[in-house]
Amino acid sequence: MHAELNFLGILDTLLRRANLTYHAYLKSGKRFLYAKILKETNEGIRALLIQNTHLLPASQIDNSLALLHHLDVWCTIWQQVYEHEQPDNLSIFVFENSVNYPLSEVSNLMEYYAQLER
Repeated sequence: MHAELNFLGILDTLLRRANLTYHAYLKSGKRFLYAKILKETNEGIRALLIQNTHLLPASQIDNSLALLHHLDVWCTIWQQVYEHEQPDNLSIFVFENSVNYPLSEVSNLMEYYAQLER
């Protein structure tokens, strides 16, 4: 249980960081600087999920895998667009991703974490 709580605590922190960065990205007019920070954070989340999803109960694994799938696709597209455009920090950096952020699954996962903390 300690390892699971630690994993979910780190995940919560990274998700909060990603949220703050995403809002800064939008507020900046979608500048590459924030997209780069968001990619770093998303890669951290991705690695954390790969290494720790097995700690979750069966009822939460699909929620974790939904987020992992989104990040797999997002990071792959991000890298392709980056290599093609070679943006600097002030460039506008936007791309399409048909695999949307799994809001309800992430919410379920974080609700589970909140229950464990009680």
